[in-house]
Amino acid sequence: SCPRLRISAAPSLRPLRGIPSTRCHAAAGDPAPAPSQAPGGARAALVRVGEALSLGFPLWVASACALALWRPASFLWVTPTAQMVGLSFTMLGMGMTLTLDDLRTALLMPKELAAGFLLQYT
Repeated sequence: SCPRLRISAAPSLRPLRGIPSTRCHAAAGDPAPAPSQAPGGARAALVRVGEALSLGFPLWVASACALALWRPASFLWVTPTAQMVGLSFTMLGMGMTLTLDDLRTALLMPKELAAGFLLQYT
C-alpha cells in the first residue's frame, strides 16, 4: 500500500534530474505491479533478496540465539570485537525494520520509553 501524504502544490517544485518519479498504483486502482513485484531485471532480484532478508531477520536472530543456547561451544570462535560488530549489525537490522508509525507509537508513551531507556543502562 502507498502512504497517503498531503503535499502542498507548489509551482516552483519540480522533480530532480536523474531520480525517477513514482506513482502510487494502489491508490489509483491501477493493476500495474509494484516495483518489488515487477518481473525481471537485476534491480527486481535485489529487491526480492532484500525483502527476504528483511522479513527473515527475526528468524535469523532467533536461530542464532537457539543455537548458542543449545551448543554454546559453537560460538567460542566469536571474539569480543566480533560480538560488538554482530550486535551492531543486529541492532541496525532491527532499526531498519521499524516504520514511522512504530516510532510515532513509541513517542506517544513517554513514561514507558523513559523507563526502558533507564533500565537498559542500569
